[in-house]
Amino acid sequence: TWVRGAMPWPNVQMHASRGCPYKCIFCVWPQVVYAGHAYRTRDNADIVAEMRFLVDRYGFKAVYFDDDTFNIQNERIIDLCARIEAAELGVPITAMGRADTSSREAFDAMKRAGLVGIKFGVETGDVAMMQRIGKHLDLDRVRQAVSWCKELGLGVHLTFSFGGPGETFETARR
Repeated sequence: TWVRGAMPWPNVQMHASRGCPYKCIFCVWPQVVYAGHAYRTRDNADIVAEMRFLVDRYGFKAVYFDDDTFNIQNERIIDLCARIEAAELGVPITAMGRADTSSREAFDAMKRAGLVGIKFGVETGDVAMMQRIGKHLDLDRVRQAVSWCKELGLGVHLTFSFGGPGETFETARR
């Protein structure tokens, strides 16, 4: 089980996708790693086969999806999670996601697949700062996603960034 953020050991990082279609001004990945904002997903069957291999062959006890944004495209996530659930891997899963890209149905599917926690990059609680950094994240949708996760018993980790253009003590405090 997931206790205070600690995943069972040994655990492994995987990717279900690469890249990010968003254009936050602070992100270095598009220029350094991806040479653009292309978003590519792996085949869901291949992801589950890799999980099975890592659990069976190497004895990994947990999986962390370290995608830039794991939970883009509801239908793809729901299908992936149904496949993971059917595979009965029996390992907890965590992921890096975005708070405004999943429906309640997708979060339900993630929970059934073994998701125990998710990390959302929120960056700021100030609407004007959100616009200045190009995040374009609706804070009400963040609150809704966190509420759904809490209802499902999922751990939630929010990340914030400070020092963007025009950042003040007040915007940082919000």
